[in-house]
Formats: sequence, structure tokens, C-alpha cells
Amino acid sequence: LKGTFEAKMEFKDELEAFVCYFSDNHNELILISFDLMQLSVSFCDELREQLSQKCRIQADAIITHCTHSHTAPSENDIRNFGISELINRLVSAIARARKSAKIATVSFAQIDTAGRFNVNRRKKLSAIDSTFTVWYGYDDNDGRPDGTWQVIKRLEMLTGRTIDTKDFGAPIIYDEQTDGLIQAIRFASETSGEPIGTIIRYSAHPCIAGHVHNRKYSADFPGIVRKIISERLGGESCFMTGPCGNIAPWISDEWGEISLSKEEISLTPLWMPHKRDEDCWSAVSRLGRDIANEIISVADTMHFEKISTLKFVNKPIEISVRDDIMDDANKADELSKELYEEFLRARNSESIRELRNRADRINFLSSHKFFFKEYYYLNREQSKQRKLQIEMPVIRLDDIILIGFIGEVFYEVQQAARQASERDELRCFCFTEANGDIGYIPTSDEKINDDYECYCSVTAKGTLERLGEISSEAIGAIKE
Repeated sequence: LKGTFEAKMEFKDELEAFVCYFSDNHNELILISFDLMQLSVSFCDELREQLSQKCRIQADAIITHCTHSHTAPSENDIRNFGISELINRLVSAIARARKSAKIATVSFAQIDTAGRFNVNRRKKLSAIDSTFTVWYGYDDNDGRPDGTWQVIKRLEMLTGRTIDTKDFGAPIIYDEQTDGLIQAIRFASETSGEPIGTIIRYSAHPCIAGHVHNRKYSADFPGIVRKIISERLGGESCFMTGPCGNIAPWISDEWGEISLSKEEISLTPLWMPHKRDEDCWSAVSRLGRDIANEIISVADTMHFEKISTLKFVNKPIEISVRDDIMDDANKADELSKELYEEFLRARNSESIRELRNRADRINFLSSHKFFFKEYYYLNREQSKQRKLQIEMPVIRLDDIILIGFIGEVFYEVQQAARQASERDELRCFCFTEANGDIGYIPTSDEKINDDYECYCSVTAKGTLERLGEISSEAIGAIKE
């Protein structure tokens, strides 16, 4: 992808786009995975339409995915550079994929790592009825991720007081349920048995490479996984990030100092760098290697079968926008600054719970600039109408069902789809950032604005559960 976006940092490793091409002589399907932070729905629509015209394939038969690497460009960097070069390279890649396509056999593997490599990064403190997100930087407490010091640090910055850890049931262990499944779909030539490639899926934010003092472009651990799998199993390898809106990598390391002056008050989760940059890159490699080795360990047991069924649909869905979104990002930012001044005046007199509610409201308002200007989750018309039009891609390859969920959905979104798949004796492979991003989509039992993922959400309550139900229904329709 170098040369398709406005570069603002040095490169640590390559950022790439992978084109997976499928055809049954009646239908064609193109699945594109980008090493990019995110792309909006409108950008993906434009991209798919241009590729449709240039490659003579239906736009609905083009599905996009971003690995969501935090050390990759976002949409503005591509738009500032100009979209034409990205389009030209994708047109060329699609032509090469078509030309090199082979009659294929397929195999599927699923390994449950039981949360050994990831962690549910949200933890609710019942004492103050508030959730605290820890992105990264957990201590190792007898093999368990411990976020105590970060939570206490945030509470002290919130209140300006010394906090006694005993008041919050320390240690604060981040042990809520997570998605530990590693999945791999392998393809081989039917005639020669030679490997064609592998599609890998795992749920964890690719955020490790960003926790350095000197940030560089990197594909993060997905790039390591791809490289190892290609070298060991042959063919190309494509990584797809599973639903991970509330899931972080679980890495225990030595951490540096928080990048805040004594005068600063952080109302958001703490950004935590490694003490040394080389420690960060070692952690990236370690996680990538661990995931790849799990796949390699079962590779010899994977049974290949001829692909007899190819079906797919991009299911259109209308979802609701939350009622308290403001139409004007500038006004929202102004109000957040006013409320911050009120927060400072109330800081010495109010309870932790009251201050936390103030902080979450401020963060929600200040996030509007990302909703409208930075990540383009919404435009003003959509916010006024309180409606968004999205698509859910669903693909069937024999008894394997691939389902793409938009944005940064919490991992629970896939539960209904998995249950429906198991009932019909199908294998379910869920990925995220499919055909665009509209931000975080939490479960309905989360409180409004309750820390990072919730105050960065533009969708109404019930959206995640509705997406889960629709995915389950789509499986029922596509299996026939």
C-alpha cells in the first residue's frame, strides 16, 4: 500500500492489501483485506463502485475489510493522497487474482486458546457502577491480566485525590469472557494439491505496534501471522480481524511512564508505551508467532474437500443512530469545553461516581469530531434522520459461513450466528470492519457513555443484538 496514501511516519514493515477471488463460473466474488485503520461506509461504497466499473463485476460482489492496525493510515490519509492510485493497484491485483485462479479444495480449522492471547479490556467496578477500559499495559498477576494500577491512576487524575486500592476490591483482574478462537481456512489446488493460501481470523485489536515512543507504520501482529503461515504452509496468507470492540491483546511486559504532565488530567484510558521500542516489536512478533504456531500445530490434521457451493449476499440493513448525537461537531466540542470547566469546579466536592458521569459526557461530546470529520461515521443528514444504511456480507463455501460485521462490534455479536451455524452443522467465521466503519457497537447491557467504547458509539441501544439476529437469519437463508 506504500504510495497510495499520504505517509506521515517511517515504515517498520509493509502495509498490504490482499485480494481473495472466488468463482463458480456463474458468480464472481472478491474479498479485499487492507492493512488500514478504518474506512467509512461512504468510502467503501465509492471504492466498490469504481472497482465494479473497471473490473466488470457487481459492486455487491466486492467485500472490503480492514485489519484495523493502529499503526496504519486511516481514510483521510488516502483521500489527501488521492484515491486513484489505490484503485489502479486494486484493479491490477484483481486481474492477477482472476488469472491465477485454480480449481480449489478447502479445509477448516478452529483452535480455542481460551483467552491465552487476548483479554476483555472492559471491567466494571461495582463500588462506583462504572466501567474502566484498559487498552494495554496489564501486569501479570499469577497468569491473570491485572489492570489495578491503571484504574487507580485514572481515578486519582479524575478526583485529584489519593485513592485507596482497598476501596475497589484490588487487585482488579480483567477476567471477563472473551473470544479465544483462532480460525483458519486453507485452500489447495484440486489437481496438484499445491497450497493456494490461507485466510486466518483472530479477535484482538492490532494495537501493540503503536505503544512505542517513536511510532512507525506497521501491520502489527497480523503481518507476522501472515508471513509465518505463508512460509510454513505455502501460498498467500490473508488475516481478518474478528469482532474485537471490547478485546485487547494480552501481553505482559515492562512499561514506560504515562505520557502526561503533572498538570494534565486524563479523562480517557491511559496510553502506555513500552520502556524501549525494541521491547514493543518483540511483543508484536511474539503474539504473531503464538497465533501462527497454533495454526501450524493442527495443519497436518486438516482435511481438504472439493468446493461444491459458492453463495454470497450483501444484506442491506437500516440501523438507528442514538438520539443524543448533536448535528454540529463544532458545537459539541464547544459544549464539551464548557462542561470540562464545570467538571474542574466540581472536582473537590463531588463523588467519584458523579465525576465519572461528567467525564463520560465530556468525552462523548468531544468525540463528535471523529464521528463527522475524522472517521466519517456520520454526516449531518444521517444524524438528523437518526438512520444509517449499512450492509452485512455473508458468504457460503460449502459448510463454511463467513459473516462480516460493520465497525468495531463487541465480540458478543457473533453468538447468535455461531449458535445457528452449530444447529445446521456449519462452521462460522466472523470478521469485522466489513464494508466500512461506524464506530463501536456495544451490547445493550452497557451503560450509555460508560467509558471509551460506549462514548465512541453512534448507534442506538439494541444495534448489536439486532445485527446478531440478522446474521442468524442470513445463515438460514444462505444455507438453502
